[in-house]
Amino acid sequence: MIAFDDPVSLSRVPDIRSPLQACRTPGALLAVSELLQVGEVLYGSRRLHGYISKRREKYPALFVLIGTLTPNPELEETLSTALDPGTESVRDSASPELKRLRRSIEQLRGSIRKKVESLAGSLSDNVLQDRLVTLRNGRHVLPVKENRKGAVQGIVHDQSASGQTLFIEPLISVELGNRLRQLEHAEKKEVERILRMLTERVALAHDDIKQNLTILARFDAIYAKAIYSRELECTEPVFNDQGRFELRGARHPLL
Repeated sequence: MIAFDDPVSLSRVPDIRSPLQACRTPGALLAVSELLQVGEVLYGSRRLHGYISKRREKYPALFVLIGTLTPNPELEETLSTALDPGTESVRDSASPELKRLRRSIEQLRGSIRKKVESLAGSLSDNVLQDRLVTLRNGRHVLPVKENRKGAVQGIVHDQSASGQTLFIEPLISVELGNRLRQLEHAEKKEVERILRMLTERVALAHDDIKQNLTILARFDAIYAKAIYSRELECTEPVFNDQGRFELRGARHPLL
């Protein structure tokens, strides 16, 4: 009975050559998706290095191949902690300041909505098209009938296609809306700062990551050939010292 080894835990190898080249440009700022792909390469490098190292006697040639892999668990952990692969966004936990800003934004949004909803509840039916609070240009607005626009003091942010409805931001929420915009701008700046810091960390490890990518690509090609050979029940050819060989039951892999 043939005993098969545990399958290697190597997922796809993303092509990060462009991000790696870009990160060395002064002032570079890699996107979340690009940094996540760098994290995938670091993860694959660490897992492959550990897998082959434990089997160096069984796979001596592969052990030589992965000899130049340089795992970087610190950077891998930093990227994993700061970035959310599910939403391709920066996590709240990336920095205390970002967490504080986002909490303040959520609280302020809730306060604004309550104020606008309270106003909507106090207005008569002939003023509003409906009592649903919506967003226009990031502002909480009410759908006011055009012929009753004077009943709601505020700023018009949009108009319906028919022209019968105006979307008005009430004056009671304008100041809070301005404060919300300031917080959102501060959040954006903090996200950019975090991404720039992560980009700089990647740039510092550029050479090692690039070498890791090359080794992973080579191993991926070897692994693909092995899987393909097993599926087709291929056998390794044996060559004699006369430069001649005989093909028995040979099959063209494409035909």
